[in-house]
Amino acid sequence: MDTTKYFLQFRITGDSLVPEDLTSLFSMQPSFAYKKGDALKGHRLKSEHAIDATYHEGGWLINIKIHDDQSIEKAIEDLIVQFSPFSNQIKGFVNSNEYDISLWLTAYPEDLNMHFRISPVVISKLLDMGIMFGVSIASLQDFYTGRYTRF
Repeated sequence: MDTTKYFLQFRITGDSLVPEDLTSLFSMQPSFAYKKGDALKGHRLKSEHAIDATYHEGGWLINIKIHDDQSIEKAIEDLIVQFSPFSNQIKGFVNSNEYDISLWLTAYPEDLNMHFRISPVVISKLLDMGIMFGVSIASLQDFYTGRYTRF
């Protein structure tokens, strides 16, 4: 069983975003990418019925699993190192308001009490590149115990 409790997602979003341009710039494939107006087929929004929708902005995303034997801070530092050669381009995107650039940490706590911390040095490196940092915490306890039956 996968014991992943934390995920990082590096997101670049914007109305004029062309995923292929960022794939070329960074010389890497995203985990997921889409253009504004691309179809979001079969998405469920608080309903049992699938609906057709479109993305309201473009997106280029890198997903990273953080396993129990890894440090959240180290995973963030590795991502910063990976994108540091492009820091001027990233800052330019942010300063021009062309794209929103963020790094999200998603945590799935096993208990009601979960702690993590990110050092000021790592937060400063993200800020220096103009990258917003966000945290999302979600409990999957009902899903794993079978009490959540919408799937």
